Amino acid sequence: MADALIEQWRLTVLRVRLDLAERTPLVKADLLSYSDDSTQAHSDWQSSFAPQEFGLLTGPGIPENLRVPPRLTQEVLQVLSRRRDEEFTLWLRLVPPYGHLGAVPWERDLVQLTGRAMVRVPDRLPVATDPGEDWTVAVVASEAVASGDGDVRAHRAAGTVRSFLAELTQAVRGRVVAHVFADAAVYEALKADGTVAAHLHDPRQAAATRRERTGPRARQIRGRGATGTEPPHPDRPLPWTDWIAGELAGGHAVRALHVMANASFDDERPLLMVSLDPGRPGKGRDCAYLSGDDLRLLADRIGASVLSLASTPHNPSDLATRMLADGLGLRRSGATLYSDMRLDVPGRVLAQAHAALASRGENPAPHHWSLFAYIQPEQVQDLLREEWPDPEQPDQAWLTGRAPIDDSATSREILPRALGMTPGEATLSLYRQASSVPGWMALSERFIESKAADLVETAAVPGETPAMKQAYDRGTAQALAELRELVDRRVEQS
Repeated sequence: MADALIEQWRLTVLRVRLDLAERTPLVKADLLSYSDDSTQAHSDWQSSFAPQEFGLLTGPGIPENLRVPPRLTQEVLQVLSRRRDEEFTLWLRLVPPYGHLGAVPWERDLVQLTGRAMVRVPDRLPVATDPGEDWTVAVVASEAVASGDGDVRAHRAAGTVRSFLAELTQAVRGRVVAHVFADAAVYEALKADGTVAAHLHDPRQAAATRRERTGPRARQIRGRGATGTEPPHPDRPLPWTDWIAGELAGGHAVRALHVMANASFDDERPLLMVSLDPGRPGKGRDCAYLSGDDLRLLADRIGASVLSLASTPHNPSDLATRMLADGLGLRRSGATLYSDMRLDVPGRVLAQAHAALASRGENPAPHHWSLFAYIQPEQVQDLLREEWPDPEQPDQAWLTGRAPIDDSATSREILPRALGMTPGEATLSLYRQASSVPGWMALSERFIESKAADLVETAAVPGETPAMKQAYDRGTAQALAELRELVDRRVEQS
């Protein structure tokens, strides 16, 4: 999907891939652009680098000092400097699998050097729908505090929350509605100050939510299902995810989820560290862990199209946070942001990025070396020179990633709509008019988008794919179309 986006929007792209075909691994990079009269990208520059030049390890282990090679930055700058007559954004395309290259501080080095905006290209379609007019955001903050300096760290985290929300209120044109979910120590610090303009949720409710989720009644209901799944292991971060989703359930969806927590590695897997129980102060090294899948599923459960992660100045592993944000951004339809708060202490640049997404392209997208972002080109049209194509036009087959499943009228009618390129008229109407939307509707949109994206990636190709797979895809597309119509009818009745 990333290549389709690059082609349609004629993006100027720094493409990077890890080549393991040779005896000695190489990192290969090239700079692609489009001439005004060309439909094909041409290479302005290409080169190869040893992994060690990026600080990558040749064997197992976690690298400690990732960087952009000076030779790469100098050669890219020389090429870009020849395009003084043209304003453009530099997009970064990391070709999977690429290991730790996603955690390399590309923006820190290249944005400062070139003075141009830099955005990473996601590998997921369709673009996520974004419900409501208010900018509703759930902020999660946990220090997973250790004994000794707990009060200091809690007050420091509370100050970070206050600063970010203040900057967000200033940056966003419309109304900001914030829900704060903090662990016990950070919660008390925020509550004592009393200046946070947000819904401050009591972490002591997390235990009750977990009991509802895992108690005998919940197990009895779960046992009636087809899977009979047992409750997750108690060391999993269930209190956090269920508490947040439970507090927001039955109400309005949020448009963004923002998480501020320290990070670490489990072997080579990056994880965020949160208090084992949000309602009780941390003791020693007691903590639970949030994986990328946990964060993605939480964002979907609460309807958030935007997900942002902040690496605080005292984060013990900024690398782990970078890897989490990069992995999520590549595989999400919605925007994913990373902020290095050592370079953006008040959170001003991150707040401006939220504001740009809140305005649906009316506010300029910020470019700063403290931030990296995976954003669909459609969501930052101020950085583009091409208009968004009409997915109903026959020459826009790239939107599905494949040719139509077959030539029948049924496929032509079902596939574009089932793939979630355009929600139903009732849904669109409510998005335009309401300050916010019900959580159930945003959750439905996230589910449909996810299944549509899966269908995009694996859609059958006539003449190449067995008839059974083509039939399966037609059935899946039909089911998604019917689900979309069901959601639209429910919206009309609400």
